[in-house]
Amino acid sequence: MTSAITPLTDGSVTSPAGFTAAAAHAGLKADGALDVALTPAHITSLASLSEPTLSFPVNFIKMATMFSHAGATVNGQKSAVWTMAPQSDVERY
Repeated sequence: MTSAITPLTDGSVTSPAGFTAAAAHAGLKADGALDVALTPAHITSLASLSEPTLSFPVNFIKMATMFSHAGATVNGQKSAVWTMAPQSDVERY
């Protein structure tokens, strides 16, 4: 297999100007195409750049576990007990 590096000076839809990418032949694809290789640093960078900014009600829902879960751990996420919740049926009614 021969390889050549062709710089794309102006970029395109799939290769924007200023974007650096690399590929390596690892023999994983039957057609001999190059395999994309990302380092853990690349993955971390891409994850932080692509994290969306969420609006209401997402922040409220994160805080609302104290009302809906009342101190229980659900899916590994601990919740606080709402301090104004009734402590007994006498307080409730």
